[in-house]
Amino acid sequence: ANKLKVKPEKCLVIEDSPKGIEAAKLANMYVIALMTTHVPNQLIAADKIVRDFNQISLEDLANSI
Repeated sequence: ANKLKVKPEKCLVIEDSPKGIEAAKLANMYVIALMTTHVPNQLIAADKIVRDFNQISLEDLANSI
């Protein structure tokens, strides 16, 4: 966010690990979790959980800003 000169709350993070989700949420970023290596209950801290990139909609992107 700093390098991009964007407020963290205006950032979208797409992550597949619980630690990455935790870091993004601690930074006040919107997080979409991908179920590539973990089951949904391990990704529960994300704002949204999807199976793959095809399940990410324009609405999801709009929610992140």
